[in-house]
Amino acid sequence: MNYIIENGEIRKECNMLRWGAWFECAMRHVADTTIGEARISTVFLGLDHRSYYDPDKRPVLFETMIFSKESIPALDESQWRYRTIEEARRGHRIVCEQVKEFYPDKEPVDAECECGRIPIEHVARYSMMLAGFGFLDDY
Repeated sequence: MNYIIENGEIRKECNMLRWGAWFECAMRHVADTTIGEARISTVFLGLDHRSYYDPDKRPVLFETMIFSKESIPALDESQWRYRTIEEARRGHRIVCEQVKEFYPDKEPVDAECECGRIPIEHVARYSMMLAGFGFLDDY
């Protein structure tokens, strides 16, 4: 199942074309932090990544990853997944605290993130895509 965030609310998007237009244009970062040589990125995935065998039927829609290459090879590309944006924000903070232990003298640098917002430079393209697919009549 596909999901989007509109006006701060997560909702299912059954139409693949509309979802694709949103996915291409929208900001999907929940949080993005650099500590020393490591980057901690938490994003909205837009697709349910829940395991088929997971007894909890709520979708898994968020993911935190560490990108550290040579600086912390044991943690490079480690990932954690979450069901809600609140869990994702909390998880991001916890991962940042763990990475900070490797860089005690470095202050975290947070990038500005507005998950779900379509940046002004993409609004025209998003509108044209929706119009091309015949969806603007819905709005």
